[in-house]
Amino acid sequence: MILGSVDRAMKVFEILNGYPDGLRLSELAERLDTTQSTAHHVLSTMVPYGYVQQDPETRRYSLGLRFLQVGQTIASNFQLRKITHRHLEKLRTEVEGATHVAILKDDKVIYVDKTDWSGGLTLATYIGFTTDAEATAGGKLLLSTLSDGQVDDLYRDKEFSKYTDKSIGSLSELKKVLTKCREQGYAVDDEEYYEGIHCVAVPIYAGNKVIAALSVTSSVFAYSMEEMTTKVRARAEAAARAISADLY
Repeated sequence: MILGSVDRAMKVFEILNGYPDGLRLSELAERLDTTQSTAHHVLSTMVPYGYVQQDPETRRYSLGLRFLQVGQTIASNFQLRKITHRHLEKLRTEVEGATHVAILKDDKVIYVDKTDWSGGLTLATYIGFTTDAEATAGGKLLLSTLSDGQVDDLYRDKEFSKYTDKSIGSLSELKKVLTKCREQGYAVDDEEYYEGIHCVAVPIYAGNKVIAALSVTSSVFAYSMEEMTTKVRARAEAAARAISADLY
């Protein structure tokens, strides 16, 4: 026996999956072949859990961020991680640092793969970990692939979190940093998320499109920032090219 409410919820997921820009309540109700009242009841159950989100301006409903955060079990089977993990394992031994692969969702960065370094560096990150993109090297690298207009849309009303004294604190500051990222082809986190920790990130491509960022994180006592942007970056770029070749 199929429960009607569960069946409708599954249909909502299937429908919204085909409309990345979202649907209005009336449009969704029509595709569900039900009333707007019933459709709204189903949606109001999903929204608090993050599986469906509503744009406050357009009022359109779309799939929510929670689908990318449902846990390590699903992330472990994520195709990107299947390709990246052996390269991350090799890279971490070369640079003796923690490595991550991240993707961008709006103004958030989501880690889809990682390796820890057992040499004393412990980070509170995990597969599925989500945080502010502007505070991380990988996030800034991915934001730099967007246009200024897209960045404006994402950050116009955002309050910037100050993780450390060096954290980016305004949209104008962020846009200057992103311009530099575009020019140099990589991004850094210079103790902007954790004091005593810095990071360098480089792009992973699928064809000609940047789809993720590969980053190396290390203690400031292990590498200077100059070493991070030269020796460590070179190793990271080699790993990113190998991943990109596998993806292509």
